Amino acid sequence: MGLNMRSRIEGSVRDEPITLELPVQPNGEVVAARTDVGIVHWRAPEWAARTVEAVKSAQPVSPRSITVHDNSAFDPVDCRYINAEVKITPSSNIGFVGAANRMLSDWIARSEAEYFLLMSHDSVVPPSALLLLQAAMDAVPAVGVKRRKVGR
Repeated sequence: MGLNMRSRIEGSVRDEPITLELPVQPNGEVVAARTDVGIVHWRAPEWAARTVEAVKSAQPVSPRSITVHDNSAFDPVDCRYINAEVKITPSSNIGFVGAANRMLSDWIARSEAEYFLLMSHDSVVPPSALLLLQAAMDAVPAVGVKRRKVGR
């Protein structure tokens, strides 16, 4: 059967029904991650550490890499236990959008991953987040950005 076996998830994009095809290997494992993750952090290292660990434990797909942009440099907090591959520490707080732009620019210049997931340090990350993001982006190629609905 090889890598052509598929699993399906029903969903919708802009209220239009779609089926997300999840490529799986014969043993049931999903094909490798194609997503890098960027987390903007400001003065809450315990939240950032929790978000990093949630992303790392995503199943069945984990991220290719995780970058944490620490905007706390002007008023340092202890970030040593945030277990990310890359930590960016600017000399001043450049804000969420500035940090996002910097991480996206770095990602475009250096990464071979297909997708980049940007989040804040207090994001809640369901175990299947990366898998669903990849499947949704694959299902609707015309959509360049996906976001979670914010608010209640």
